[in-house]
Amino acid sequence: TVTGNAMQKQNTDSMADFLDDGGCEFLLNCMEKFCATSEMVAAYSLLTVCILSWSLRDMKDFLGEIGACELVVFATSMHIGNPLVSEYGSGAIGLLAKNNIVNSFRLAE
Repeated sequence: TVTGNAMQKQNTDSMADFLDDGGCEFLLNCMEKFCATSEMVAAYSLLTVCILSWSLRDMKDFLGEIGACELVVFATSMHIGNPLVSEYGSGAIGLLAKNNIVNSFRLAE
């Protein structure tokens, strides 16, 4: 799964491979298509964004550029009553915004 790959790829070389394979774009496409209808897709997509945002600063920047901030807010707001979605969504928001002023502005809009 994408979440498993994100967890395993915590070093720079592996993360570069993950990016080259289009892992982030795939994740955000899944979020865009399925988060509105599936709580599980929303929860595990948000968990994956948390993991990716935690690993490298450049990854945070890239995720913000390709629209992760907006999709995290969307997925969290669609299933606010689900405890996993709320936990992972708030974690993703915090990690995307931490020490990143551009993502902070994206999330505030």
